[in-house]
Amino acid sequence: FLLFSVLILAVVLGGTFRYLYKQAVVAVGQRFADDFEAGRAAAWSLMKLRLDNLSDKVQVIAKAPQIRPLLETEGVDYATIQYSFADFKESLGSDMLIVSSSDGRVKYWADKPGYSGKSIRNWPIVQDAMQSKRAWGIHVVDSSLIMLAAVPVYSAEQGSLNAILLAGHRIDDKITDEIKRISSMEVVFTHSTRIKASTLINRDRNALEQSIRPATLTDGHNEDVDIRGEIWRCGFASLPGEPGVGMLFLNSKDKVLYESLSPIKRAIGVTAVLGFVVSFMLSFLYSRNQSKP
Repeated sequence: FLLFSVLILAVVLGGTFRYLYKQAVVAVGQRFADDFEAGRAAAWSLMKLRLDNLSDKVQVIAKAPQIRPLLETEGVDYATIQYSFADFKESLGSDMLIVSSSDGRVKYWADKPGYSGKSIRNWPIVQDAMQSKRAWGIHVVDSSLIMLAAVPVYSAEQGSLNAILLAGHRIDDKITDEIKRISSMEVVFTHSTRIKASTLINRDRNALEQSIRPATLTDGHNEDVDIRGEIWRCGFASLPGEPGVGMLFLNSKDKVLYESLSPIKRAIGVTAVLGFVVSFMLSFLYSRNQSKP
């Protein structure tokens, strides 16, 4: 009778744990979906704030009395532009400062005189600026991701586009750490299937890069990936600018599942101990009463 009672209790507890485990897995999926949307919104707000702030600074500099004549005049040499922008590059706090002509040819690229005359017309942000609007986005320059803001400059007399002023910040691990703090997830910036900046350690970064598939890099898509034996839920959010640039958000599914199941395991453990004690006492009393006559 004692063994029968224990068997019934084990079946009940096993069925309960199985049901609760399935519910926990569903809860983990929902939790990731909520965290992903919240993290993406927070990251996008931070990126937009930075880009808007940079764009505003570029707009102010483009209207400065000592700068505007240079942008409105054709044929200004590199050295003259460099001298005039010397004081403004530091105030912008930017990693990149470019002046292009109305047709997208570089007139001035801070610290890179060899780029003078290079065409950047195919940059999406430049194409937007050529359509008479302020623009910003992410672009790959020399294998680095750059947050760029572009402001078109028009002739005061004729109202035609004379130049485009661009400034940008490099996306590095410092920015990813800042996004991680507000999103509570691991953050990875990618271009195609190459990782450009990440909060992951190097060996996890290399393992993830080998696991990334092109199908993963579609806006809003998420799937599970194995990183050195640990299952992570991974979601992708595209960014404006150059095609193929976006952010991956990662959350350890194993860790979240473990955290979700820990209270359940403790509750089932306590219930099992109490159940076995009560079952043993009742079985002992019943068996004794049956065997005593």
